[in-house]
Amino acid sequence: MVQKLLHSVPVGTCARALWLMCATACVFPLPSETEVSDIDAPPKNADPVIANSIPMMPGPLTLPKEGQTYTVTVRDADIKDTLYVRVFRNYPAGLGPIYEHPVPNDPTMGKEVRDPVPLDTTGWCQPASAFAGTQLIIDVVVADRPFDPDINATPQYRHLLDPVGKLNIRSWVVTCPVP
Repeated sequence: MVQKLLHSVPVGTCARALWLMCATACVFPLPSETEVSDIDAPPKNADPVIANSIPMMPGPLTLPKEGQTYTVTVRDADIKDTLYVRVFRNYPAGLGPIYEHPVPNDPTMGKEVRDPVPLDTTGWCQPASAFAGTQLIIDVVVADRPFDPDINATPQYRHLLDPVGKLNIRSWVVTCPVP
């Protein structure tokens, strides 16, 4: 059959040979490099992420005198990871965190996107006499490993105990109320 088709193509000898090769050849891709089994590869640590915030970051926002609750929604593809949220005011000038909260997850039935973390803004501008009318940068840090309690570790208050740990930082720009 191929022979009959080959002779019915009205072209020269080279074109017939090329057509025959194209019509009958099977193409197998050759691997470009040695494949590594997923079993042999070390597990990858996914990045924790601040997926959403209410109100939206970065602002600018004016805090009310009575304070209010903001929320952040954090995400990590490693559902076994407990996430750690810290809030800083004018880091590093403000030094330590003004709020911290662990966000555990069920290691078998957990979900990548965690429940929203409530952040009470009441203490963000305290003492009021020092921050009245002042614009501040409020950093929210989410990490997938515990923070190092050693305050001499750098970056101070953001260093993680585990070197494979990762963190993500997002910020709000807020103005403190005038009493």
